[in-house]
Amino acid sequence: MHRQTGEENIATWFAVAQNLHVNFYEDNLSPEFVRIYLNQMTLMVSRLERYLTEA
Repeated sequence: MHRQTGEENIATWFAVAQNLHVNFYEDNLSPEFVRIYLNQMTLMVSRLERYLTEA
């Protein structure tokens, strides 16, 4: 995906999404980190949304 989009943050966003998924089951993140990670996911969606319309 990095090659197609040029987005350097793809791997970081994937790791953040994975941490949020794990947190759903294990509840190990503080509310502050959940907010930070959710903001990152919002950024990811807004940045990658344009590629859905181009496909």
